Amino acid sequence: MFHPGASGLSEDPATGSATVAAAALLADLDPRQDGELSLRIGQGVDMGRPSLLLTRVRKARGTIVSAHVGGRCVAVMEGTFHHAGAE
Repeated sequence: MFHPGASGLSEDPATGSATVAAAALLADLDPRQDGELSLRIGQGVDMGRPSLLLTRVRKARGTIVSAHVGGRCVAVMEGTFHHAGAE
């Protein structure tokens, strides 16, 4: 997530979409045709907001068949959007 100007926060330290893409790339580069790659990836330490993301990528016959990312989260904000003109 990138959100310039939001209370001085310019980047979310736990970008799961980037993490799962990187894990899938590493699994794709692995010469094994079948298997599972599991990684524990730490992010955000330098910015004082450490995060741990867990990934799992399955590969069958040389093709990535699934990629997953997870971890824990804490709600820090909640809001509602109202679309102009919507009832």
